[in-house]
Amino acid sequence: MNGVLRGIARTLFILIVVAAVGIGSFIGISLVYFSRELPNHKQLAEYVPAIGTKVYAGEGAFMTEFASEHRMVVPISQVPKAMIQAVLDNQPGPAHNIVAMNAGAAIYVAGLAPSLKAGIERASQAIKSGAAKHKME
Repeated sequence: MNGVLRGIARTLFILIVVAAVGIGSFIGISLVYFSRELPNHKQLAEYVPAIGTKVYAGEGAFMTEFASEHRMVVPISQVPKAMIQAVLDNQPGPAHNIVAMNAGAAIYVAGLAPSLKAGIERASQAIKSGAAKHKME
């Protein structure tokens, strides 16, 4: 009886080891396969996205654009009202993050904050306190 149990335990152990090696091999091969086109992490550390600036006159007429990539400006009238309301109601999400980062960058560039991080924090606080919503009404 002891020999039979030992044989079953040995067989289970071998099956578990083979399964672990198989799963590990599958994961390793998958990582190599899917990461072969990814850039080196050193390249990502130095990555600077292409940005552009559009300049408008005081009355809203487009004057010029400085950009290496051309992007489409979407008028606020075409942004879904639910998205605008979600940001103004301080609901977390990508729209809130984008608005806070963009407004924070403008605050920093205008010299109203000592750093970009401080500008983003100031913009987030304006959204959170309801000052941004009050300004939009």
